[in-house]
Amino acid sequence: MKIINRRFDLDIINLKQNLLTLLKEVKKEHKDALIAMETQDFDMSKRIVETDKEIRTVAESLTITAIWSIAQQNPFATDLRTIIGYMNIIRDLERISNYAKNLSKFNVKYKPEIKLTSQLSGLMKKVFKMMDLIGESINENDINKAYQAAEYDIDIDNRFRESMKNIVNMLKINKNNDQLSQYTSTMQQLKYIERLGDHLVNICETIVYIIKGKFYDLSSTKISE
Repeated sequence: MKIINRRFDLDIINLKQNLLTLLKEVKKEHKDALIAMETQDFDMSKRIVETDKEIRTVAESLTITAIWSIAQQNPFATDLRTIIGYMNIIRDLERISNYAKNLSKFNVKYKPEIKLTSQLSGLMKKVFKMMDLIGESINENDINKAYQAAEYDIDIDNRFRESMKNIVNMLKINKNNDQLSQYTSTMQQLKYIERLGDHLVNICETIVYIIKGKFYDLSSTKISE
């Protein structure tokens, strides 16, 4: 039994490391999507759309590995909770990767002006900080960093509303019908990024579940450290 338990412990460690690698890849995908917009590198955007398929394949492979680990072993309740939690995080990361693809398609189609991409980049920088805290929380099993990451969603929501107002004001000044679709599509991308923040909050809630064994709604109230 001890040998089996040690093997299962190794499975959990390996899954955790692969999950952290997936998180880094998803973050890199979004950073690259942002760079492609800021530099108007449309070929790079097209490559990111293709790379998204690879991330989906990795996420599916990790999920299958997690399911097999459960099926082949007889895990304790805490270990089972960890595996299920990691599976939930992998699912959220797979969904989050879609937003990088959306940004890349948007860049290729509309070739947005710098004043519009700056609104998107300002919001994404807050998302990157949230991702960093989540990575640290998972790696160190630190529940406080999960709380801190969840609080960043408040900043994301505030910046989202500010950016939406900025674009509405731009529309009032510039009433060129040819650019209307570019502006409205930028607003849609902002909404996608705001939803991305919601998925990251879901991950924070899952981390708390793994550590505490209970689900807490971290989106409704500000959590103190």
